[in-house]
Amino acid sequence: MKKLVLSLLIILFVVNGFAQNNVNVDNYRFNFTYRALPSKPLAPMFFYYGTRINVPNSVARVIDMDALYDQLRIEGQRRTDDAKPGDVAVNLDMGFVEIVSSDVKEREGDSKDKDGQKRGRDKDNKYYWMVITYTFESKVVVTKNGKNIEYYPLYYRINTLTYQTREFSSRRDLSEYWKNNRENLKEAFARDLATSSVNRATARISSLYGFPTTKSSDIIKTINEKKHPENTPFRAAGDDLKSKLEMMNANTPMMEEDVAGLIDYYMGILDRYTDPKLNADIRLRYAALYNLCKIYLYLEQPENIKQYADLILENGYDKGDSKKMNEAAQKLTGLFNSSNIIKTRHFDPDIFFED
Repeated sequence: MKKLVLSLLIILFVVNGFAQNNVNVDNYRFNFTYRALPSKPLAPMFFYYGTRINVPNSVARVIDMDALYDQLRIEGQRRTDDAKPGDVAVNLDMGFVEIVSSDVKEREGDSKDKDGQKRGRDKDNKYYWMVITYTFESKVVVTKNGKNIEYYPLYYRINTLTYQTREFSSRRDLSEYWKNNRENLKEAFARDLATSSVNRATARISSLYGFPTTKSSDIIKTINEKKHPENTPFRAAGDDLKSKLEMMNANTPMMEEDVAGLIDYYMGILDRYTDPKLNADIRLRYAALYNLCKIYLYLEQPENIKQYADLILENGYDKGDSKKMNEAAQKLTGLFNSSNIIKTRHFDPDIFFED
């Protein structure tokens, strides 16, 4: 009995020792929102713009022009109905829908026995449908002071689009359907393509000249080692950090005072787990350093990102993340250097707009 108890104690000691000497580091994904800066900023960076949508009568009569005008925007800039010299002009040009072909397709249906069970293909039991091929063209043109600054095709006439009808049990029924619905389908194509053209144009010009609200995801680090004394507090810190990162939106940044306690906690990990050879300490330090880099990335402090990125390299675990973090810091610096006004990705454009 004494030998059994002794064996159990030895096993327990070994298991606990392994937990103390090892830490599993896991990714912890979060979603966040920010405001992208223009990839092709104009001078001035904030401006007024007017819009114009040019469509053939055949399209204009089947679409809601007011709704399209509402949707055609440069996000973060100010639209005006009274454009002045020097304002930006956005012109969306759309053509008509042209039916190129309407090809009938057929297939043999499955025959069934008296019990409703399939017996295979039946040449006398056929189904028919139609593949409609059509074309469309549209483009967005942006001008300033009478000069084109952007010309972007949205749909090309040379690229065909297709639509497949439902199946019919006879050619005659299919023919009647096409005869009665040809114009309705053509109008539906026009409405869908007009809406799609506006959405594509808005995405394009907002990316070039605006400040579009952008959703993305990223990761921080957590640990998963129940036997380690740091497991519970580290995971709780990860939950807290994830919550604060996901509270950011296009207009509202994460403030340093909001994460001061988390910064202190992760700094404390570096002070308390200092063994240069113990795997558990090395991995804990790595996870803490990684999260510190991400905190300063979203606090938009490139120099602090670099500081902790270099410590990841020095720590020796997942050294490649040191390079990635330094590249993120450089990218952030370059982004803010492109503007003398905006030094953040979380702001209300109306506050910065210069009348």
